[in-house]
Amino acid sequence: MGPDGRDVAARTVLLAREARPAGLPGVAVDGVVVRTPDTLLDDPAPPGDVTIVGGGATGVGLAAFLAALGARVVLVTRSDRLLPRLDADIGAAVTSALAARGVAVHHRARLREVAVTASGFTAVLDDRARAARDRIAGTRLVVATGWRPATADLDLAATKAVLDKRGHVQVDAVMATAEPGLHAVGASVPTHDGEGMAAAEVATVLAHLRGEPTRPLRALWSPRRVPGPVPAFGVGLTAADAAAMGHLVGTGWDAAGPQDVVKVIVDGESGAMLGVQAAGRGAPALMPAAVAAMQDGEPAADGDTPLRRAWALAQDPGRRGGNLRENDRPQGFRSDRINDWTSGRNSDRTEDRTNGGQS
Repeated sequence: MGPDGRDVAARTVLLAREARPAGLPGVAVDGVVVRTPDTLLDDPAPPGDVTIVGGGATGVGLAAFLAALGARVVLVTRSDRLLPRLDADIGAAVTSALAARGVAVHHRARLREVAVTASGFTAVLDDRARAARDRIAGTRLVVATGWRPATADLDLAATKAVLDKRGHVQVDAVMATAEPGLHAVGASVPTHDGEGMAAAEVATVLAHLRGEPTRPLRALWSPRRVPGPVPAFGVGLTAADAAAMGHLVGTGWDAAGPQDVVKVIVDGESGAMLGVQAAGRGAPALMPAAVAAMQDGEPAADGDTPLRRAWALAQDPGRRGGNLRENDRPQGFRSDRINDWTSGRNSDRTEDRTNGGQS
């Protein structure tokens, strides 16, 4: 149906709707006190305090941004760590960086009994990590628990298209659904992973419609990005996922300055690149090179770069293993050093740079 209410016929329809914020059971979003990430910044001035529910990329990025604006930020996550789609050590580095900026992070916690008041909201913070239940109050509550496909109102049940339990449309290699002439891309499909995939998906559809050859889409090459003042990203497999898939995992680290750390994951038997993760101010600039390295199988041989140094360490047979123990990391590397680098508290301790040995 067209915008004026009339039926519109077409040989090909491309479904490319944006995702919608996921809700929180028992919490009504009123758009004033209780917000979603896409409406919080509608206020002419940032609120003095914000409580954010959700420890993924959206919640973490929003927490860092609001803290940089001077807001008092509380971040609540049900998980035992932030950024569960990255490895735990990268998440720990980001957690430390947030703490250095004044963000209070509550792991393994939930908000209960949320009530809107004249001045904001009250709630019970059920903090299992501390085995405590505290009544809290705040000005703004932001539900940042993820995103869902916006397909519920499209009456796709009247077509042959197949949806999964979350509302994603099932597609084939050229983004075609089971309904002839209907293609879907972006947040509407389950294989979408990161903002970089949508353009590649559209290009695949157009090439298919023109009768041109198409290249297989690799969702693993699309970065999972945390934007803002505490940036981080991951592309490809995490070390934990690679080990779970049966890879003999090799990891290499490099600290490229007081604010930058990069981790490379390889297959310990073949040396093939499996993933790259980074945290710190240098992460955004590193991301294109990491994507290219995943596509090419190794970092570009363009000098002594942080990515190539970490990759070289990961190739060391003495460092290959299927777990993430502290002694799998290079000599001189300690978790608190990575936390310090990422939060900017360790500006000139060059003796702690990674050097390829065993700790």
